[in-house]
Amino acid sequence: MLFSSASAADEKVAQTAISIVSLSPPRIRVEGQLAGETTNWKFLDEYAGILSLSDRVENLRVFTADNSVIPVRRLKPGEFASASPANRFSYEVNLNPPAASVNAAHISWLTAEYGALMLDDLLPQVVRQTCLQVTMPQGWKLHTSEPQSAGGCFDIRNTEKAIIWAGRETRAYQGRTRAINFTFITQGKWSFADEEVVSSISTILKEHENVTGATPFKHALVIVAPFPVPTDAHRWSAQTRGNTVLLLSGNMAARTAALSRLNLSLVHELFHLWVPNGLALSGNYDWFYEGFTTYQATRAATELDFLTFQEYLDAIARAYDRYRAQVQAANHSLLAASEQRWRDAGTLVYHRGMVVAFLYDLDIRLRTNGKRSLSDVYRELLRRHAHGQLSQDGNSSVVQVLHSFMENAPKAHRYLMSEGVIDLTTELSPYGLEVEKRGAATRIHVASALQGAQYKLLRKIGYNDQVNRRH
Repeated sequence: MLFSSASAADEKVAQTAISIVSLSPPRIRVEGQLAGETTNWKFLDEYAGILSLSDRVENLRVFTADNSVIPVRRLKPGEFASASPANRFSYEVNLNPPAASVNAAHISWLTAEYGALMLDDLLPQVVRQTCLQVTMPQGWKLHTSEPQSAGGCFDIRNTEKAIIWAGRETRAYQGRTRAINFTFITQGKWSFADEEVVSSISTILKEHENVTGATPFKHALVIVAPFPVPTDAHRWSAQTRGNTVLLLSGNMAARTAALSRLNLSLVHELFHLWVPNGLALSGNYDWFYEGFTTYQATRAATELDFLTFQEYLDAIARAYDRYRAQVQAANHSLLAASEQRWRDAGTLVYHRGMVVAFLYDLDIRLRTNGKRSLSDVYRELLRRHAHGQLSQDGNSSVVQVLHSFMENAPKAHRYLMSEGVIDLTTELSPYGLEVEKRGAATRIHVASALQGAQYKLLRKIGYNDQVNRRH
């Protein structure tokens, strides 16, 4: 969820068209006409840690209104200058899938069967709104949450958020919750039925609606498809832009295991419809919308019985071990790690963020005698900063809401704001949880003797002393 943006003064409404040059190798042609003229032709060069994206753009030509060709020179990667103002352009884009399969959820690519078109890395950055025509081979279908006119033009209001899925044999299903209509698009063969995924999406969206008390969008598009190249069956990668969720996955042979893994992936990714996409917040507050949300999704999975209580604790323990395994574990606060998420501190954002969110949740629950939790922080954020309102700084806004739930700053707060290693044993002791090492792995379990407040707290988050025994 990190987008570049052009200044308001540079934005121009455009008429654009995308067509296929070839499927092997995958190449598209992009043509367009701006409402005004410009000499600056800039393309996205880096996104989500993926470099040199603009190198895929080839044969750039720009023209005047009378079709005169204007010379163009390259200033630096992703940026070109025309000798005089122009309002028309044409170029081709190489859409080979990325070498690292996990990157395919973040940038445009195309195969002979299907592909993802993400307009932010395909169109010049000067184009932020456009009427887009897309021409695909016979038999292909297009799926997007963007509105389409009677003439077939997609009315793109924000190219940074727009995703178009294209494929030969796509399957589409409709579903709804109390307040959200959703379309489910899928491709290829899976070990589970499409209808099972529709049911899961509906169940998960209802849980997120109930927890947040908010509806960020009236309609959502959820795409689940195979990676563009053969990948480990256990791997998945996803991204949510606006009200579109794209989840790419390997295919596990066993139905139960495959559906369980998909459900856990969807619990996390669908929550991104609310955070950050449902918030009018900006800046690098990835520690919250990724790290804390990883924890919040784990709580939702436990409430939905996708995870047992012990599996919930095991997920926290794994995050702790992965965070401690990093050389820089003590060298970054969460806020600082967010600034370097796509460089060398990405997993710190997720794993340290998840552990710190767990500590915040326990602290809020204990302080309020179980009347409030981290879920209430999300509710308050969505109340104060729902999208459509004036955008505010994400870091200061989230910290302010977190503080509003505390009489005094909890110990967990220093792990957010300052450097230092988390002492999990000391931090969990007040909540009736104990930590032990089993070889290289950390194990979290419920203490054998609990005080009344501890027992009540743990029961609230799923502990059942008749079922959950230390083992």
